[in-house]
Amino acid sequence: MIYSVDSGKVRHAGKVVRGADATTFRVLEVDPSWALDARQVYFSGRKVAGASPSTFVAFGNDVAADGRRLFYRLSGREQLTSKARPKAFAGDVEVLRDDVHLVLKVAGEAYVAAPHGIGEPLPVDADSFLLLGCGYARDEEHIYWFDLHRQPLAIPGADLATFAVVGAVASDRHGRFLNGMRIGEPLPVEREADPSAALKQRITGVLAMLLPRYFALFDTTLPNDGPAASPMRGTPTEVPAHTVELDGASVILRVGRRSYSGRVSCLELIASWLYAVAWDQELEGATCLRVLPTASRWPHSPSDPSPLWHRQLDLAYLLEALGEHDESRLLVDQVRQEQRACPRTKDLATDPRLRMEKLLPEVLLGLPEPVIAEGSTTPSAAARMVKENRHRAEDPVIRRGVADEFLALVRATSLEPARLAEASASLASLLEDPVPAVRVRAAVAFDLAASKLCYYRAYEPALDAVRALAAGGFNLDLQLARQWECLVALGQNEAAEEAWRGAVLLDKRGGRRPRQHTGLHTDYPSLEVWRAFAELRLAEADAQGARAADRIAEATATMERLAAEAPAAMIGMSLAEFAEQRGRVTGEGQVEAHGFMMHGEFVDYRRYGVPYECTGAEIEFEGEFESTGDGLFRPLHPGSEVPCSLGRAFGLEYRFAGGPPGRRLTASVRVERPVPGAETRVDDYPVLVFLGLRENFVFLLESPDELTPGEWKITVTLFSAAAPRTYPRRGKLTPDSPIASIQHTFQLVEPGE
Repeated sequence: MIYSVDSGKVRHAGKVVRGADATTFRVLEVDPSWALDARQVYFSGRKVAGASPSTFVAFGNDVAADGRRLFYRLSGREQLTSKARPKAFAGDVEVLRDDVHLVLKVAGEAYVAAPHGIGEPLPVDADSFLLLGCGYARDEEHIYWFDLHRQPLAIPGADLATFAVVGAVASDRHGRFLNGMRIGEPLPVEREADPSAALKQRITGVLAMLLPRYFALFDTTLPNDGPAASPMRGTPTEVPAHTVELDGASVILRVGRRSYSGRVSCLELIASWLYAVAWDQELEGATCLRVLPTASRWPHSPSDPSPLWHRQLDLAYLLEALGEHDESRLLVDQVRQEQRACPRTKDLATDPRLRMEKLLPEVLLGLPEPVIAEGSTTPSAAARMVKENRHRAEDPVIRRGVADEFLALVRATSLEPARLAEASASLASLLEDPVPAVRVRAAVAFDLAASKLCYYRAYEPALDAVRALAAGGFNLDLQLARQWECLVALGQNEAAEEAWRGAVLLDKRGGRRPRQHTGLHTDYPSLEVWRAFAELRLAEADAQGARAADRIAEATATMERLAAEAPAAMIGMSLAEFAEQRGRVTGEGQVEAHGFMMHGEFVDYRRYGVPYECTGAEIEFEGEFESTGDGLFRPLHPGSEVPCSLGRAFGLEYRFAGGPPGRRLTASVRVERPVPGAETRVDDYPVLVFLGLRENFVFLLESPDELTPGEWKITVTLFSAAAPRTYPRRGKLTPDSPIASIQHTFQLVEPGE
């Protein structure tokens, strides 16, 4: 029994029903979910507010009434709906219920129960009216479909004698129905005679389209603290030549002697493996698999001839035909989640729900409700998922939903380290899930959790998360660097240096490192810079330790050396961030408040508003440059004589000496050059430069009208900036008066001279 009375206490499913009177308590035979005593009415162990026991009657199927009100539970809901009892509901009520609708029959009429109450009688024959499921119903004259307003619409031409709903499919002897409409011509994927061959053809085409897009994401996206895009450095990574084989739902990629077996439902992991092959990102048998929040969806392009979810549903249909039920469900669920905001258009080309209902009605009907972490706080929401063992559910769709919800919880809230660590430890099994689509979503969530744990200096739980991620190869280069930081903080210096050697080895092989950064999305452009910031974090965590001062000195020396040697485009933005972090750790050189509150305001003030001094200017290189493929250039050949031909690039590397290094000021670059039919042409280019850093200006000969031999003079003038009275907006500096300049003349000559 659901209810029991024991030792003077009433229990429901083992829990005490508070306030229940055991001496007068009784369960209603018509529907044992209902019970009452002398004072209260109960439904599923909870008091029913406003219900009168003296006039209460249950009709069955979670519907009841007293003298004044009608109580009912709608399909798919736990809570009761309570509405004033209509006058027509004076006698007994017959209850009809299916997976969606609740219909009440009383006094020769049929009514639909809705959240807002009971409406007008339905235009049907109540005596013969029956619910068939999936939104369909019938009486002795018509087949009906309930519309969005819960009103039954007669379906023209439906055959009463043969109409039936089996599972999620409605049909009669003439064919199938979808949302109350007879289905017309089959879609192209439904005409495929060989599902296996069709699946391979479609997978090959999808990979050819998506792999370059995934590579662009891996090239330009920061992997943690949110999907922030960064400028590309270097030429785009080319997709290696490869072959594709298919074994059921397994996609096997081969590149030379290397191979990888992935799943259709997790193409991002296949792309990540191929990206690692392109950069030889392997270490002692482990492959560095890049995982990103933005890669969980198929990357689209405005040039796509049709929505990508068309292709996803086609693959799901073919997989279902081949018996790959779980893979089909994962793809359908992904479309359901990603396209849930799409409007219902009743057009198979634009309505994802309609297309799912046509191609895979039973798969769609069998999907669980989306996972929603419920709780008053993030820890309680995560704890509830763990308590209910949802991360260990048999259904991979549920487990993937738990991983996505964990990512949302970690991203949306600022947790205390202990609570974040507890939630991470409880859900760690997701990183070892046998289904790749679950594993990769968990990796994205745990990568962000590990980043935050390191930021909070919670090094023990951070190390557990980082090691679990490294075991799966997820962002392996970044995890090895984090391991170094965690192990140093925990006094395991030998193991720390071993982890660092691995990170350096992967870094030297090239590739687009995940550019670890602060919450401001200030790039850490190299592993050296990353380590300098990590040294500050370690010093702050161990402020009284013997090594704290040495760590600060080591980090400062690294940044000073990079300021002297590295190009401004690489190191410039990091210097103000480092100066602010160092000031907070040491208490020295801190910026006065100026009414600032956000960390970003202090950093930007160091870039654009802090007092400065310029002590001179010098040219460090003049000559030809070569492109690095990303809009940046590096020195090639020194000299003032340059062949005048298309594609040649020439210019200056220069430095305005002074400090603080990284302070931004306005400058103007003037180019004076000969033009046919005139003495000279003058062009001025306003730029922002970093004080104390190595800048460059490069002129690329890319148009025939620029190919004029003669003297080309380049002058760079630095301007002072008026002292800002308020917070200086980024880049909005007002030039004042010139304070320094450099100048050089090039001689462009005909090629071969």
